[in-house]
Amino acid sequence: MALSAKTFSDAILITESFSKHQIDALQLERIRAVNEFIARLEEIFHRNGKAPITLRDLSRRHGFKSEEVLKSVKSHPETFGAAIAHRSAGGPPSTIIFLKTNPPPGFDPAISK
Repeated sequence: MALSAKTFSDAILITESFSKHQIDALQLERIRAVNEFIARLEEIFHRNGKAPITLRDLSRRHGFKSEEVLKSVKSHPETFGAAIAHRSAGGPPSTIIFLKTNPPPGFDPAISK
């Protein structure tokens, strides 16, 4: 059975409409998840007295994936920052995550860009 041009056109319109609504719904869920992640991260900073936290501690003690934290820092530069801290006693450097309102001592924002 062949479809008429009108039936085919209507089917395409329905499919496109469904696709757009599905993308919108998925986007809202993704935004909600990102906002919840940011809220969790901010809560940890507030419980920690707003002090900088190493990426390793966020992973080990709080269950954050390093990639998610770094992605959030990059997508919210007005709220979060990141820097590399070198220990005076040696050892491997640590990635420090901080609230922009409370950067680590000696942090120079011009260097971090």
